[in-house]
Amino acid sequence: MRRFLCLVFTLLLSACDAPDYPDDWPAPDNGFFSRKGGCPDLSGAYDNVGSDLPWLLGSNPDFESTRQAWFEHRAKVTMSDDGDEVQFELSLNAKGLEKFREHMLEHNLAGEARRFLGTSFTLRKGDDYRCSGGWLSSLHFPQAEREHGWQRKKLQVGRDSDGGLIAGATINQDVSLGWGDSRGVPLGSMDETRWYHWPARSQWADNELESLQRFEWRRYWWVNHNTRMATRMINFYLEPVCSRLQAFPRNPEQQWFSTPPLPSKDESGKCPEGWRQLNFAGTYNTELTLPERGGPLYRLEWYPLAKGASAVNTIELADVRDLPAMPRRK
Repeated sequence: MRRFLCLVFTLLLSACDAPDYPDDWPAPDNGFFSRKGGCPDLSGAYDNVGSDLPWLLGSNPDFESTRQAWFEHRAKVTMSDDGDEVQFELSLNAKGLEKFREHMLEHNLAGEARRFLGTSFTLRKGDDYRCSGGWLSSLHFPQAEREHGWQRKKLQVGRDSDGGLIAGATINQDVSLGWGDSRGVPLGSMDETRWYHWPARSQWADNELESLQRFEWRRYWWVNHNTRMATRMINFYLEPVCSRLQAFPRNPEQQWFSTPPLPSKDESGKCPEGWRQLNFAGTYNTELTLPERGGPLYRLEWYPLAKGASAVNTIELADVRDLPAMPRRK
């Protein structure tokens, strides 16, 4: 009778195949009105995403393998109208960007810091997943043979009633009874489903993320040959930035020469000639001469490439020691 009732409710609004689903979570929502081509419509923006999402949906979801630690991400998911393709676009959220920046500065990292970033991916129906009962089921998760006392059975992905993304990983594992170091008495095996949840991303979250993006120019704390100090430019915008560093002869008035204005928008998608492009987490190191050693006046200009040169920011520097210092390693 219970199975019959579940089947009825599945046909009407939602699926009942959610064993061990946490009682205090929003209920699964996989009714007919939220499907595309028989698949649950996973389209949306989700938060608090780590490496577990692409690992679960990847080609080798081995629970015994070491998974790479990521800083916290957001995921923009797009599903085709026929349900045949799902795209997962991953990038840092506000918390992840803040932690990434702190880690990069503290450890004086450059391009190698990108290993802590997620990679976007695409899944295709028939190759990576199938759909039934209002769930998207991974074709890579089920394990053909039992290993080390357990076997992966199925992975089902859907959405909850609050718009969050949920995934249930069902594993069959051996059960035994033992005391201390004694050999356990086999009691058979049982299925256990572990549930994962990624909440819907707040409509205000992007405003917070935008406020944390920045372009930094910092100095190191040593002086080379009593003449020059090393500096580093770092792009913490989640998009390319164009930058230009100019030097002007020092004069008694300490005035900077003017430079020709730039076009308000460069349609080429590249930085103008004479400007350096830094992608996210990109760095550029250069040395500046101390003023008492005949160093010139410096002007740094930069702007996010997508916004065009009309959004140019300027830093005018008479003494390199006025730049904020890079953190010292503890």
